[in-house]
Amino acid sequence: PFGQVRVLVVGDSGVGKSSLVHLILEGSAIARPAQTVGCAVGIKHVTCGSAGGSSNNISNDAERNFFVELWDVSGHDRYKACRSIFYTQINGK
Repeated sequence: PFGQVRVLVVGDSGVGKSSLVHLILEGSAIARPAQTVGCAVGIKHVTCGSAGGSSNNISNDAERNFFVELWDVSGHDRYKACRSIFYTQINGK
């Protein structure tokens, strides 16, 4: 079974949130991404741990799979009133 982790990427407009998310998802940054309207969501499959097992791995030395959701929330002031709807059921920000 796969776990699910939801992470909000928040900050002021124009600081590089979308570029950071693109870097994490695609392995390359983008210099001038389009302005995010509301929220953009990207998903990445991540495997943690090792099937072989070692003392510095997570949870019983078992390999675990996760879907990490990166929620890129617009930093523009015009979306300030609706941002709070994205703050439910998150695992990190």
